[in-house]
Amino acid sequence: MVRLTVEPYGSEGKYYWAVAYGDGKTEFLLCDGNMVEASGHAPDGIVTRVIEMQDDRIFIMLSSNEYVYIPLVSSIPVTLTAPVESGRLAMNASETVSFVCIISKATPEYELLPVAQDGFYAVATRNSNTLWTVTVTAPASFSAPATSKLNLLAANGRGTIKTTTVTILHK
Repeated sequence: MVRLTVEPYGSEGKYYWAVAYGDGKTEFLLCDGNMVEASGHAPDGIVTRVIEMQDDRIFIMLSSNEYVYIPLVSSIPVTLTAPVESGRLAMNASETVSFVCIISKATPEYELLPVAQDGFYAVATRNSNTLWTVTVTAPASFSAPATSKLNLLAANGRGTIKTTTVTILHK
């Protein structure tokens, strides 16, 4: 199901055209790279040609020779290998642990950013388009029953981001 709506944006009280697919997040429609402001005047919007279809958007040309990107809801499938189990990682103080993050549909435009907190240090190293090695180091002060979170931000290079959270527990 496709849902076309008008959504507010910014503090100026202006509204812009937006679209959502299924139960997905609403995305603003873009015309020549800009959000399309909702107004009493509607452009001549007959689609004359589909320029390009991609996994996450469709690029079309209207009869008024305007170009429009219609964003599509796309998922970013993320799989984590052992020692991460059910979204949990057990570590000791000052220990360094590595695991693999697999993004099966990734292309060279994809990026993976680990965001650690509470004194933890994390880095992601790309092994291929679809595989990253994530290395996490616990601070010397990490002790039971303390826990922390590691957020892995996977971005497709076209505006879609997925956050995968790993809970870090003390062994």
